[in-house]
Amino acid sequence: MKYIAVTLILLFSSLFSTQAQDNIDEGKALFKSRCASCHAIDKRVIGPALKDVDKRHEEKWIIDFI
Repeated sequence: MKYIAVTLILLFSSLFSTQAQDNIDEGKALFKSRCASCHAIDKRVIGPALKDVDKRHEEKWIIDFI
């Protein structure tokens, strides 16, 4: 029984890890296609730099804007 529980935990944790990586990859692709032409992390391009955006705006504002 103990081995079944460990196997199930490992199986489910790998599924969540794969899903999280998929979300990261989708986010990178979205940023590259929709944001990177105007924004960089550390410098102003056309739009403001994104570094420390969480210090300039509340989380709700950022989510609503995106």
